[in-house]
Amino acid sequence: MPQIQIAEKLLPILTTPKRVKIAVGGRGGSKSIAFADAFVKYCEDGERLCCAREFQNSIDESVHPLIKSRIAELGADCEPTATSVVSPRGGEIFYKGLARNPLSMKSMFGVKRIWVEEAQSLSDATLDLLEPTIREGESELWFSLNRGSSKDPFAKRYLAKYEKFIARDGFYEDDSVLIIEINWPDNPWFPKVLNDTRLRDLENLPRAKYDHIWNGIVTGK
Repeated sequence: MPQIQIAEKLLPILTTPKRVKIAVGGRGGSKSIAFADAFVKYCEDGERLCCAREFQNSIDESVHPLIKSRIAELGADCEPTATSVVSPRGGEIFYKGLARNPLSMKSMFGVKRIWVEEAQSLSDATLDLLEPTIREGESELWFSLNRGSSKDPFAKRYLAKYEKFIARDGFYEDDSVLIIEINWPDNPWFPKVLNDTRLRDLENLPRAKYDHIWNGIVTGK
C-alpha cells in the first residue's frame, strides 16, 4: 500500500467526502502531484477512475506520464500500460479529452472519481454533461486548476460566489463542495529549481503577472 505524502492544507481532499473537490492556486502548490498520488492509491484499492482534460489530442497530453512516475516513486502495486493503469484488485485509471467528443463521457459507467486537470479550460457544454455523467453512489469530481479569467465557465459556476470566503480563509466548504486554495508557500517540498524561477519572476515580471502565475490571483479579468 503506497504511503503518499500530501501538503497539510490538502489533507481534507483525502479525508472529507464531498461531491465536488477543488484545488486552486498558482504554480508550485503541489496540486497535481497530490491528486496523482491519491488516484494511484485509489486505483491500487480497486477503484475505476478517470483523469480528464478539456483538450487532449494524445496520451502524452494527459497526466499519464505523471501518474506513471508517481507509481514508480511510491512503489505502488499498479501496472501502467501504454494508455491506462490497472491494478490486481481490479482498479483502473483511464484518460479522456472531453471537448472533442462530449458524448463519450457516457462511457464512464462505474467511475468512482474523476480528476479534471486544468479545469479553468472547461466549457459550459462540458460542465453541463460532466456532473450528471459521474453518478455512482458517493462518486466525486476532483478539479485542479490555476485561475484563468474570473469570467471563464468553471470560475463562474464553481468559484465566483465563494471567492470572498476563499480570500479570507484559504478554503470554502459546504455540504457538497470543498475548495482549497494552495500556493507555493503551502508546499513543504517546493523545489529549489522552482523557487529560483519564482524569484527571477518576482524580480523581472510585472507584479500582477507574478501574482497570477505564483499566487493564483486574477485581477482585471
